[in-house]
Amino acid sequence: MDFRPIAVEDGPLFREYAGKSSFLGTEVSFTDMYSWGANFGCEIAFSDGFLFLRGVPKGDESKAFYFYPLGSGDQKQALDLVLALAEKTQKKVLCAVDDQRRDVLESYFPGRFSFEEQRGSFDYIYLSSSLASLSGKALHSKKNHLNKFLKRYPEHTVEPVSSENFSDCLAVNQMWCRKRREADPAAPHCENDGEFCAVKRTLAHYDELGCRGILLRIEGKPVAFTIGTPVRDNLFVTHFEKALTEYQGAFAAVNYFFAQELTRYQYINREEDMGIEGLRKAKLSYCPAILYRKYHAKILS
Repeated sequence: MDFRPIAVEDGPLFREYAGKSSFLGTEVSFTDMYSWGANFGCEIAFSDGFLFLRGVPKGDESKAFYFYPLGSGDQKQALDLVLALAEKTQKKVLCAVDDQRRDVLESYFPGRFSFEEQRGSFDYIYLSSSLASLSGKALHSKKNHLNKFLKRYPEHTVEPVSSENFSDCLAVNQMWCRKRREADPAAPHCENDGEFCAVKRTLAHYDELGCRGILLRIEGKPVAFTIGTPVRDNLFVTHFEKALTEYQGAFAAVNYFFAQELTRYQYINREEDMGIEGLRKAKLSYCPAILYRKYHAKILS
């Protein structure tokens, strides 16, 4: 199979395959795989009606990890193909396995895998109607938090992310990185931060990737932005959300304003918490409709 680095031009065909899948994880978002792909050596291949993905850290194929294939046709044959490749690596692992895919693997290959739950990679999936209204007792504190923001900053404005304000989004992201480093000197510099680089790659191909986003300003100053892409008619994935924390409630506000623009989608996937306790607490506080389990399927010797 001929793998090559993922490219922007792969987007239309990738989205065609992803659109036919019932998988709700972020791995079916082309923007996610492309923008973050350079950080882990993402490569792509197409064969016999299936799309195959793998990560090759620092170009070392012995350390490669493979993703569950996307496509229609002979699924068993596609899995046989990718597993033969995965068995040659040190990790011997298949990623992006949800409960449904786990059942398929156990059905086709009984006793061949151990399944390792990846709690830090669980996706937080919300009803768009919930994030756009903040109604109900469970979200009452969030609504109060938003109202305090609106009262404190009545001069705020919201605008679509576009080439006109890419530099403002990057400025917010850079300031956020610097603030984080001030709080934690061990944190990477912006130019070495994987997420910062992913934001830059996304903005560089914003229209080609089919992105949508908003920028929040206070008295004209950019203080928060968020960017995402649709995956299917019922699913939108939010990739990035950054805010300057000195503006109290900016994170809550940009989340709320963006959700109001996304009510045509039933679900908003706000991605994983990466095992960061504060991020986990924040994502859980918005009461996800689905905490989307994902596993590594480890091939047993």
